[in-house]
Amino acid sequence: MFGWEFPPRISGGLGTACFGMTRALTGLGHEIVFIMPHWDGEAPSGLVEMIAASRVPVPPADLDAPAAWKGLTLRAVHSALRPYLNDRHYQTLLAGQDGSRLLDITGHYGADLISESIRYGKAAGVIARERRFDIIHAHDWMTFFAGIEARKVSGHPLILHIHALEFDRSGENIQQDIYDIERHGMEQADHVIAVSHYTRRIIVERYGVNPAKISVVHNAVIENDALPDPLVRKDPAQKIVLFLGRITLQKGPDYFIDAAAMVLRELPEVTFVMAGAGDMAPQMVERVAELGIGANFHFTGFLTRAEVERLYAVSDLYVMPS
Repeated sequence: MFGWEFPPRISGGLGTACFGMTRALTGLGHEIVFIMPHWDGEAPSGLVEMIAASRVPVPPADLDAPAAWKGLTLRAVHSALRPYLNDRHYQTLLAGQDGSRLLDITGHYGADLISESIRYGKAAGVIARERRFDIIHAHDWMTFFAGIEARKVSGHPLILHIHALEFDRSGENIQQDIYDIERHGMEQADHVIAVSHYTRRIIVERYGVNPAKISVVHNAVIENDALPDPLVRKDPAQKIVLFLGRITLQKGPDYFIDAAAMVLRELPEVTFVMAGAGDMAPQMVERVAELGIGANFHFTGFLTRAEVERLYAVSDLYVMPS
């Protein structure tokens, strides 16, 4: 299984969804090897075997092989430069006896994300040659090169799991290169899983994928039998409305803020909380100030799982962003 996130390395719902799936699949008796771009430590409770692509030596032949889709060839230029390495460790860490080298794969969501996904794919090919497995399962476009490479090397079926599309993230102002990667990946896949019927419709209508190869599998909920923290207290008269999710276009945070302003005109005592982080956070802070509702509106930033639980416990209403 190829994924860009896994708890505790998460920035949104993708890692949480991957955790839930792996826990359910292992509970059914399946063995899962989860390949992350970069990983420190061990998987929670030994749930899965975790491999960091950044620690996989890639032979020269794989380094030189270009990645291609839709007639466009991408050739990664591999630099030996790395921060914080002294002379003694330099060759030891970056070069093997056969000229293999470790690739710079951080797993971050940065400007170099497409190049990272290509390097991730090269490491995936090496892993696929060395491991025995039955099915390849890849989550979202960052892992598509990896899934395709593993399929090419092994001949095993590739399942792509679509949690979000470029149209969800960017509206109509899509990044064409990411759209092309998504479309190419779904064309190459043996089967595609969409998290909703809406997502399936977009895949068919906007990407031209054969509907016969798409299944809808909704995200599930991890049951939590724990009782609310008895130490969490608030004034019963204080009403809290919660938005919790990435503060980005596809989650509609601007609608939540505009709705809050409408509610406050009728119920000025209500408190609104926007929990999470994302690219639209600064813009949303400015919007709250523009509407003059800052006294009733709070931004928490990214929260840990325990902090999320406490916030749910004190909230009276949760507005689900997606």
